[in-house]
Amino acid sequence: MSGVAGLAILRAMAEAGGTRRLRNRDRWHAEHRRGDEDEFLSVTRQLERWLRGQRFELEFVRWLTEGGSGAHVAVVRSQNTLDRTDWRHLVLRLVPPATGESETERARAALAQAPPEFRSAHLITLEFDGTLSTDDEPWWIHLQRVALDDLGPTRAPRLVDVVDDEGYGAYCQAIVRSLLDDWNAGSDIVTYEPHTFLDGFLGGARLTRPRITAFLDEAGISLDAPRRHLTIPGRAQALPSPFALLAGNQADWPTETDVFLGRSHGDLHVRNVLLPRSEERVESERFQLIDLGHYDGKGPLSHDPMRLLLSTAAEWLPGLVPHSAIRSGLAELMATPLECPAPAPLAGYRAVAREIHRTALDWAAGRHSAPSDWRRQNHLVLVGLALRYAAREDLDPGDRWWFVEVAALATRAFVDGAGPRGENRTTSPTEVCAENRRPLPHLASPSPSPSPSPSPAPGDPPGAKVLRFPRPRRETTGGAAGLVALLADIDRLPADASGPRLLLLAHRLCERATHLADSLTGLDSRLLRNQLLESGNLVLRLDTTTPPPEILRLLRRAGRRLRGYGHELWPDEVG
Repeated sequence: MSGVAGLAILRAMAEAGGTRRLRNRDRWHAEHRRGDEDEFLSVTRQLERWLRGQRFELEFVRWLTEGGSGAHVAVVRSQNTLDRTDWRHLVLRLVPPATGESETERARAALAQAPPEFRSAHLITLEFDGTLSTDDEPWWIHLQRVALDDLGPTRAPRLVDVVDDEGYGAYCQAIVRSLLDDWNAGSDIVTYEPHTFLDGFLGGARLTRPRITAFLDEAGISLDAPRRHLTIPGRAQALPSPFALLAGNQADWPTETDVFLGRSHGDLHVRNVLLPRSEERVESERFQLIDLGHYDGKGPLSHDPMRLLLSTAAEWLPGLVPHSAIRSGLAELMATPLECPAPAPLAGYRAVAREIHRTALDWAAGRHSAPSDWRRQNHLVLVGLALRYAAREDLDPGDRWWFVEVAALATRAFVDGAGPRGENRTTSPTEVCAENRRPLPHLASPSPSPSPSPSPAPGDPPGAKVLRFPRPRRETTGGAAGLVALLADIDRLPADASGPRLLLLAHRLCERATHLADSLTGLDSRLLRNQLLESGNLVLRLDTTTPPPEILRLLRRAGRRLRGYGHELWPDEVG
């Protein structure tokens, strides 16, 4: 069904329904991005019928997340239709029939079990929960009050909106510390067999195993009888296979590990955290959590920090060249950021990963005598979460393989650190991280000759299928100097400049980015050229009403992405 047809249906519904209870219907539909439009129209009809029996109307503000849970989550404003009192901001969740009852019970439990101070500061109270209709398979509705009235009617800041801020690591640190310190006064410890833990972890995610099985079948990898090692495209060495850890078929790998259990949000990604932002700063201490439908009162305490870390990385990936050394280095930082050094283009990413890992580790060290136990739990949970991402069919294949790489690196860290104090480590941190400091074959030489096929992983039969990517040719032009100059001018943007001054500088920088893109002609510069054109188009999003901090944020974000692409193309010139 087309968007035009959907809008026509909604207008017809409005005419048939009498009093308008859902305002901004056109935007409600036009700004929605999930794929199943018929399903969305069906739940919208249920919402319209339900609203006719209420004493308030809703005005759509913006979608918050339309993620893998299947729920539709938006910020709306509510007004009483009897006395026309002031508008109130609410978070509206529409939950599918298959999970509605379970998610409602979990959301209620999250509010009931939370310490009062944490609940009032960081959890959004349920003002209403129930079904939208009396059908056999009704959708469920949650309305939650959110303290955003002081931030204006059109802005509901999320953690994802500040993911490129220089202080992002500190924001994550504040959130993780509060989740562990304030939400969890203590924890239970349960011993699991790793494969049993992972099997339950993946079994709890809808369709995870069938989807990842189908994905692996295309690469000739069996989930039923996985080999000990896995070859990742672009890496010089094979890695321990996370699928072997899932199968539990390696007798010399760890047979049990302790897992710390407590209160866990269960789906702590960057679109499920509201983070108020004043004119002066981001108020990370005022964060609020939405979408409590995956709450677990006895969940792994590593789940929320590691989920937050991976969802942050998922936002970074579009700005990094697929199958590149920088992406591979970023994968290392997901598993072992405290041990791994990082080249200049990865320094900011490492700082964020370190903040999240170290904050959780410091919490564990203050309550348990063996931080190594916490590290092993972190790595085990990271394996499971990365495989959940790899199972997502909405991701690009290159991104799905990146998450498989993260799972393999976490498996290696888990296996190497299996001794009581890490005595069983088979590779030192220096050796682990040095692997990624070697340039990838397709970046090391301008030779146009075909690249040799990677060797099969240990244990693979002769002739085993190994994925590889073609070696692009490097372009040798004067574009590097132009890019370096552009990046330097972005770095020198004055933070205290007035709005008109910044807007003028932004227009000039965007124009230079467009001209530089036009000067690049080689096939290997295609990705950088596209990023330059995207940066040049920023000028279309800026006008005299754009706040100066927002202009700075957008330009600096564009600069970081351009630096990453430029470093891949000209590693010696672009640092």
